[in-house]
Amino acid sequence: MALVTTPLGAPLAYSLTEDDDLDTAGVTNIRNGPCTLYAVELVAATEDPEPLYAKFYNQDGSALTFGTTAPVMIIPVEEDTAILVVIPGGLPFTSGLSAAGCSEDGSAVTTEPDSAFRMRAVTADN
Repeated sequence: MALVTTPLGAPLAYSLTEDDDLDTAGVTNIRNGPCTLYAVELVAATEDPEPLYAKFYNQDGSALTFGTTAPVMIIPVEEDTAILVVIPGGLPFTSGLSAAGCSEDGSAVTTEPDSAFRMRAVTADN
């Protein structure tokens, strides 16, 4: 499945964005502009023997260069694990929210996850 964003409906101004295969290709500007991230769920499959890393960038996608652009947030996820990170008050991404999944910590994004790395994010427009 490709990246899918679903509005959660009135009176909520939030949307749920899902990517069932977050990888080194990344997803850029998932809300097509500035947004605030309120929660993210990450699921790593059993086939990944080392931690996976979800990396989040404050980029609109046009200038995002993995390994050069520093991530705003990195979340490690152990194999066969699902985690939920809730951000009270939210974390604003003033240019746009972009993300990538890989097997390295730090700013590098070169090694693909061995299996599907699922991301679900709750966001709202700024």
